[in-house]
Amino acid sequence: MNKKEVSEIKRLFNKNKCHVRKLCGCYVDAEKNIKTEVKHAFLSLDEEEMFKYINIFRSCLSGSLGRNLINLEFPIEQEETGGTQEFLLRLRDSRLEDDELIEVKLTDDQAEILMVTMLGQCIRFKETDVRPTGRSAMGVIGMSLMDEDEVVGVQVSTQGDTMLIVSENGMGKRTDIDEYTVQHRGGKGVKCYKITEKTGNVVGAKAVDDSREVMLITTEGIIIRLQCSDISNLGRITSGVKLINLDEGIKVATIAKVRKQPADEDGKDAEGFEEDTDKTVESED
Repeated sequence: MNKKEVSEIKRLFNKNKCHVRKLCGCYVDAEKNIKTEVKHAFLSLDEEEMFKYINIFRSCLSGSLGRNLINLEFPIEQEETGGTQEFLLRLRDSRLEDDELIEVKLTDDQAEILMVTMLGQCIRFKETDVRPTGRSAMGVIGMSLMDEDEVVGVQVSTQGDTMLIVSENGMGKRTDIDEYTVQHRGGKGVKCYKITEKTGNVVGAKAVDDSREVMLITTEGIIIRLQCSDISNLGRITSGVKLINLDEGIKVATIAKVRKQPADEDGKDAEGFEEDTDKTVESED
């Protein structure tokens, strides 16, 4: 924006051409407490009051660019699909209902991220596609979700060579991570699980290998521990096999990986970590 363009904007602030429709503001005290709010339809103000505000608007544009006038740019890229404007509109429409933190992962700029949804979609993108932000920031969109869908799991490609996906009705399968092609973040991803009335929706996903064990936990608090090598390795768009028998009305609530036992210098299990089936099993994400 230059001085000529600023002057053109100033000329728009007059009684006949003013595009202001509503006037909003508030008055605060010394402690910044709001004492009263102002909300008026601008064109309903009396003529004297209207001219007062028009002069204020024009005065605000009488500064110098770069000093007390700030030039904000709106790149075309922000208007495109997946751009900032689409994200802000989706955020506005969501009203942050049922928003919650799913998982947190420690990464090293070398890994790839996999996100899995309740309706059986998965996206894989490079970690470097996510720009660093502040501690309290909301971050950027990782995956575009369909209506009624939600993310149920986030994994890092270095956590295993197969992706274990489990449904609420106790079905599950493993699929080679290589079957999930790398995309740009913000897309809808690819189908990773065939949902039917028999399977129900996806409840969890974990990147595993043959050496790992997982636990399935039901809504009634029942736990079953499985060796990953015993779970069928199937294609991406399949439903899998029965992993746990459930009574009517019971669902799988979540899944967890069993933490590996640390090894000593000789490769043997470290002392103090002997497996004991009577003890609580420590899990990891």
